[in-house]
Amino acid sequence: GFLSEEELRALAGQSQSELSPVCAVVGGILGQEILKAISRKGEPALNVFLWDGATHEGRVIAVPPPKEKE
Repeated sequence: GFLSEEELRALAGQSQSELSPVCAVVGGILGQEILKAISRKGEPALNVFLWDGATHEGRVIAVPPPKEKE
């Protein structure tokens, strides 16, 4: 299958978790980045924000821009 039994049990165990606080934090970060992009003030985040619901940790990772064709 797509998920192992252990992964499926972990996912099912979190099915009743509260998402509102996570949505508030991620939405705040997204809004901040949108304002920086529109106003062109400040450096935007590196590119991608990943949230791990299992560990309750967020991480920003750099995705390099595509190379320009010569």
